[in-house]
Amino acid sequence: MLINRSGRRLWLALGVIVACLGCGGKGATTPGHDVILHETTPGGGDESRSGDGLVIQLTESSSRDEGPERPPQPPAKKLSTTEASKLVARLPALRGKRGDTTTFAFRDRSKPPPRTGETIKASFPPPPADVARPAPEKKPLTVLRYAPEGDVPLVPHLSVTFSKPMVAVTSHADTVADGVPVSLTPQPPGTWRWVGTRTLLFDPEVRFPQATRYRVATKKGVKAADGTRLTQPVRWGFTTPPPRMDRHHPRSKGQPLEPVIFIGFDQKIDTAKVVQRVRIESKGKVIPVRLAEEAEVAADSSVRSLIASADSAGLEGRHVVVRATKALPYDSKVTVTVLRGTPSAEGPLKTASDQSFTFE
Repeated sequence: MLINRSGRRLWLALGVIVACLGCGGKGATTPGHDVILHETTPGGGDESRSGDGLVIQLTESSSRDEGPERPPQPPAKKLSTTEASKLVARLPALRGKRGDTTTFAFRDRSKPPPRTGETIKASFPPPPADVARPAPEKKPLTVLRYAPEGDVPLVPHLSVTFSKPMVAVTSHADTVADGVPVSLTPQPPGTWRWVGTRTLLFDPEVRFPQATRYRVATKKGVKAADGTRLTQPVRWGFTTPPPRMDRHHPRSKGQPLEPVIFIGFDQKIDTAKVVQRVRIESKGKVIPVRLAEEAEVAADSSVRSLIASADSAGLEGRHVVVRATKALPYDSKVTVTVLRGTPSAEGPLKTASDQSFTFE
């Protein structure tokens, strides 16, 4: 292979690197092969090659290049005591420090494992006591809490809790067979029952009727299961509200001159008595009111829907449907008022203020 003279130095170095890599160092060349590098000059060397360049020629080798031999390792010799002492004598002397020398440290004796609790030495069974123990003092019977109390919007049940057990643990029927220690006035249809041995409940059939003032008191001679008695009677009361208007129709502009008026309440009412407490007023004049007829109610889809919705929710008997006895004036604001003193069908209490709404 011929290489131009202009790059002979570069390629000469490359050829040397390739030859070294092929040899792999000492003993890494393939036995029987040598790499020979020589440079040719114009007019000299092999007549079959012309020009200048570097020639790389591979030829067979008769011997393997083993490289230079390593010098033999001198034999090891064990030092005598005298020689070792002379070697150690050349080291600097060791100087001791305070605290380097201590006696052997013995650890403390193992402590016994900890014990849970306190050991009390006593004979069993204990000897009979010479002095009789005093009987424990009996605390008086009291009423811990009760509910409801005051003005309440809705009462699902009445509860009274005593400080001591009042009855034995048995069936509900047995615990109230001889009566209960609490009186309720007026008492609606319902049942008394004990929750545990200290709390007494009264459950009405549905709920406590509205528009009613109730009085509750503990009876005379109330006694707990251990024989202790109630020292002072306990009295309290609660009141449910009178009728409150919670739905109405109509309520917007553009109503007809003879509208069907629907008024709903939060409790049962007597429609014949409530219609007497409804007043319609427009332009400073009061217009008489009457109950709407069934055909008039059926003809108004909005009122018919309100009645069907109330009946499906179990709110029957809580609304009144009325009409004015004559046509209302054109382009006017109409005010419908449920006057104060409106009665309820559930209790004796009546409303204390007017309730109204408007439409046009």
